[in-house]
Amino acid sequence: MICRRGSLERRSTAIGEPKAKTEQMYRCVRALSESVPEVNTHGVLATWHKRKITMKKRNQLILLVILLAITGLAGCGASEGSTVDELIAQQEQEAKHDSQFYSDTQMAEEEQPSGETGSITGYDPEDIDLDLTTLSATMVYSEVNSMMVSPEDYVGLIIKMGGTEASYFDENTKKIYYACVIADATACCTQGIEYELMDGYGKNAYPADDTYVTVVGEFITYEELDRSYVRLKNAELIQ
Repeated sequence: MICRRGSLERRSTAIGEPKAKTEQMYRCVRALSESVPEVNTHGVLATWHKRKITMKKRNQLILLVILLAITGLAGCGASEGSTVDELIAQQEQEAKHDSQFYSDTQMAEEEQPSGETGSITGYDPEDIDLDLTTLSATMVYSEVNSMMVSPEDYVGLIIKMGGTEASYFDENTKKIYYACVIADATACCTQGIEYELMDGYGKNAYPADDTYVTVVGEFITYEELDRSYVRLKNAELIQ
């Protein structure tokens, strides 16, 4: 009986050992779970959702910037195109204005009084062969006198001279002749050369008598009523 009882006690103890171990393990697991901080799954989900919204907003902002850049470029292109069109229109308007100005100027020249000069092809300074305006009074008188004595030496030369305007009406030819008269140093002797203005001058373009004139023309000789004369033809008045 004692042995049986001892066996029973040992058996009971053996049976009770797993239960004790189980309770001990449970307590350890519980203590361990209590020692670990509780995971806030709601907070994790909230943080992830917030990051997702932030990424979405950032993507929307990037898209907005791209759209604004494209719109700006399109606007610049349109602005440049508009500016080019405006410049072209302005140039066309200026061209029309210039054309009208030249047309009006031409009409004014055609309608000007006969006493004023019209379209005249004048002489360039390099065209002048003999400029009497640069000589002294004595030299000028001597040169003009030489023209009267030996006109053949001067035929075809472009001559410039200055002097006093004089006109003469010839009863035989019924014409008015105009001349540029010069005097010597003592003003006791005078000598003049006839001139005829080139085409383009009006009938009343000749200066009044006794006024100082400067003319440029081609020296020629001609015959009229069986007499020889000299003249500056195609003459131009120099103001």
